[in-house]
Amino acid sequence: MNNKQLAEKGISKNVVILGLVVLLALMVGIYLFAKINTAVSTEPVSANGKVAKLSDGCSSGGTCSITLENNTTIITSCAVTLSDPKCKNYDQTKLSIGSQIESTVVKASAGDYYNLDCDICTIQVK
Repeated sequence: MNNKQLAEKGISKNVVILGLVVLLALMVGIYLFAKINTAVSTEPVSANGKVAKLSDGCSSGGTCSITLENNTTIITSCAVTLSDPKCKNYDQTKLSIGSQIESTVVKASAGDYYNLDCDICTIQVK
């Protein structure tokens, strides 16, 4: 459409440009939001707190994990309360609900999910 056709329909050129700018800003915002919320890091970070929940679901095809009171979840590669020789990252005999832990973990996925997939990753019960 040319300017005359737009004017006949009551649409100014400035309104069209403003609409395109708003649409572009919305698309950039959605892209950045998705990128931030799906970031996965390989850099070790600290995840500390009091244990709120323990899951041994991996022994039956699910996920084994430790959830802290702040909703941070550490996904483990082995059962969290059973004696499992695969658990090189922490002493399971000391771990229980209410335990205060300090851990070195890596970001696993969007949200508050972490794992023990690094050489220095560990969980220490305090």
